[in-house]
Amino acid sequence: MSADAPSPREDRRTSDELAMLYGNAVAWGVGSGVAVGIASESGKPAAFVLPAIGMSALGAGAVALLDSTGEPLRRGVPSAIAAGLSTGLSAGVYASFIAHGVSAHRGASAEDISDTGVFDVFDEGSRLSAGATAGIVWGASTAGALTGGLLGHTLGTTPGRASFIQSGAEWGGIIPFAIMAGSLSGSSSFDAPERAILAGTAGFVGMTAGAVTTGLLGRRLSPSTARVRYIDLGGIGGGLLAGGIYASAARDIQTRPFFLLSALGAGVGLGIGAVATRNMAPDLPRRDRKANEAWVRPTFAPVEGGATAGVAGVF
Repeated sequence: MSADAPSPREDRRTSDELAMLYGNAVAWGVGSGVAVGIASESGKPAAFVLPAIGMSALGAGAVALLDSTGEPLRRGVPSAIAAGLSTGLSAGVYASFIAHGVSAHRGASAEDISDTGVFDVFDEGSRLSAGATAGIVWGASTAGALTGGLLGHTLGTTPGRASFIQSGAEWGGIIPFAIMAGSLSGSSSFDAPERAILAGTAGFVGMTAGAVTTGLLGRRLSPSTARVRYIDLGGIGGGLLAGGIYASAARDIQTRPFFLLSALGAGVGLGIGAVATRNMAPDLPRRDRKANEAWVRPTFAPVEGGATAGVAGVF
């Protein structure tokens, strides 16, 4: 058996997990290059490309160093890092909505701010630069990856549990954000900055609640990565179906019903996916059995005219 193909009971990452982590490290590097390019405001391709190459190499090198220094990464830790990166990215997006809303309220008069929708705050009134926005998203993504790796290593996890937390955080943020953005669309009670703050807060709080809830449920359910992906497909399909039917039937697509129906469809799809996959095999934690660990178990076997009993083990 090769070094990258651990036995079924070994608590160490698989080659698939490691390859996935390398991919996420490169994606983090590309995103870092984009953030640096935006912050530089030079507009030159080199300002994006060169930092992306350097940061991608740095990310891949960090993964190689972590996996080759001492023992290989534990099983589930690469998935926890990837989940943290994705969750941090979402947190950065919601935080940027809040930051732009606060900046718009401080930096512009009411006459300068339109009240047409949540997303207008990025174009009107806000004094927060594109570089600051990129920095918020990049910083949250990086912090999420580090936090995910630390928690996965210290608390222990499985690829399925890490994916479950990632899914819970993503959907826990997307659905409340869509509901809040849709509900506030066209409302005369709130202007664009206030809508951005409320929608961003709803997404951030929902994302946090989703991550905590699936983290607790994951320890009891221990779903496999495959089951989580099927549940995600249910959510994606439900959202696209509900939103698509409305968009096809409506003469004039309105933000409020489109967002609300898409959120409802996604929620129903997630529920259907969870029920439909309830009988899939779980992804249970594994524990290495040390070479010098002693164990004993009784044995019993029927034979003609009686039975034999004894013990077996490693001493």
